[in-house]
Amino acid sequence: MTAPAPARPLLSWDRFALRIDLDALQTVVNQQLGGRSLPVRRAEISGRGDELHARVDLAWKGLPARLSVQLAEVRFRRRFLGCRILAVHGPLGIPVPLALLRPMIARFGPSTVHFDATDGILIVDLRGQVPPGVELQVSGVRCRGRQLELELAPGAWTPSTSDVLLPAGGDAVS
Repeated sequence: MTAPAPARPLLSWDRFALRIDLDALQTVVNQQLGGRSLPVRRAEISGRGDELHARVDLAWKGLPARLSVQLAEVRFRRRFLGCRILAVHGPLGIPVPLALLRPMIARFGPSTVHFDATDGILIVDLRGQVPPGVELQVSGVRCRGRQLELELAPGAWTPSTSDVLLPAGGDAVS
């Protein structure tokens, strides 16, 4: 009996840049927020160079508030998204200590979001959204005008034997 052949990637890619239109992204995010009962009502996304700025309108116990977050060092590796939070400002531009973010994220954020106030690192577990076998890494992020450019490192997708590539019966979908 022979050993099974080692799994080889079905798809692979070299380094390339992926550009996201920030206006379109902002529209999609706000449409998604509109249909949910979350404290976040609206989001604005901008940036310059390797820093991103997100401003969100909140409803805190019925009172409107605006929160501004400055991010840098955005990375994606092994189905985890991470970034460094440089600064947070609350209503009237008042600085919010990073130590206050952890209890806020624990209370209002999903269980897949974790924050370490010591070094300002935010980690989002995307294993539920990114399929197993996908090797995807974002090695850098840059804002150029209203475009967000993601520098993707070489990667691959190796489907597992349980991945269904064709519907039952083996016929391709037309």
